[in-house]
Amino acid sequence: MSLNKLTHSIKVKLSIIIPIYKVEQYLRKCIDSVLNQDLLSSEYEIILVDDGSPDGCPQICDQYAKEHDKIKAIHQKNAGLSAARNAGISIAKGEYVMFVDSDDYIEPNVLGKLVRNMEEKQLDVLRYNYQNVNEQYEVFKPFKAAKR
Repeated sequence: MSLNKLTHSIKVKLSIIIPIYKVEQYLRKCIDSVLNQDLLSSEYEIILVDDGSPDGCPQICDQYAKEHDKIKAIHQKNAGLSAARNAGISIAKGEYVMFVDSDDYIEPNVLGKLVRNMEEKQLDVLRYNYQNVNEQYEVFKPFKAAKR
């Protein structure tokens, strides 16, 4: 089998869409966390959607896209979170789609478990736990309003 046929026979399992606006200080940690996963490089793609960010985010997106084949960067005029997500969906090739907020990060080696869980249980949607962290990456409990 030729290399060309081999690469086309490998299906992208997961498209990770990261909508981006004014998060320059968090963006590298976010993207690095998505790169630090246990899926084969060919099994997932990362779509960075710069939603007209006025800071250094567009340049960061382009830098990562240049350095990593699995990363695509698209740029659009500011249209909001939903429009940015929809722009990512429009070019996604994955069997599954995942959204990661650009000021968040994911723990290492969790995407393989998530995809296996989706496939084994034939799930259409999967929601998983999260933790809130502060600027120093210390875990804290979310604020809850007092009961009335």
